[in-house]
Amino acid sequence: MKLIIATILTCFSFHMMAAESAKEQPLKPLSEEKIECHGMLNGKEFWLRLLPAKKEYGNMRVLELLYTPPTKQALDGCHLIDHPQILFNQKLELIAWKEGRGAHQSGLSGAIFMAKEKRYDIAREVDDEQGEVATEDREIKTDKAMWDLHLTPMLMALCELKSDFNQGVCDLYGAKHASLLSLKFDKSGSMTLGGEKFKVSVDDKGRLKQITNAKNEVVIRIDGWK
Repeated sequence: MKLIIATILTCFSFHMMAAESAKEQPLKPLSEEKIECHGMLNGKEFWLRLLPAKKEYGNMRVLELLYTPPTKQALDGCHLIDHPQILFNQKLELIAWKEGRGAHQSGLSGAIFMAKEKRYDIAREVDDEQGEVATEDREIKTDKAMWDLHLTPMLMALCELKSDFNQGVCDLYGAKHASLLSLKFDKSGSMTLGGEKFKVSVDDKGRLKQITNAKNEVVIRIDGWK
């Protein structure tokens, strides 16, 4: 993780993003302390732990995750491993994605938000024409850091769901990367993401309980907190 932090610090300094549009409504993480939960994502078990912000990481927060990543078909041919380590700002917007933990890099995919250049630099682990593992580079133009489309259900579990908020979303590794998406959450329990509608259920503490899609299929279910 220190290697990717060093890379980020040499690429850009950690400055506050430009003032938010008046139309945007901010979100709030559940806690500044450690957040940990587990449950089911698309019918598969997952576990996550969001750590407190650290000065050596530019006041960013590290997400440790163990899950079943989206299929290659859902990711436009990209391979992702099941235990990435991801760096977020205070709004849970993605700053850096590393395929592995500690000093180990288990996969070739990864992403870094380049604030000054207003883009994500992305490496995608793919199969070449001979079926060998190769790396494909990609850029996504954006003025500010975003949520990743496929992480969105789990990021909702890290948010306080007592008030409305809007959030920019992009598909870092998948086929929808050309379009920046918008997530809109209403504290009544309705959510739209990229034009699709979802129903959000919360517990008595204002934490995510589950999200279902328009077909009433469970996208994510939280089974426990720590």
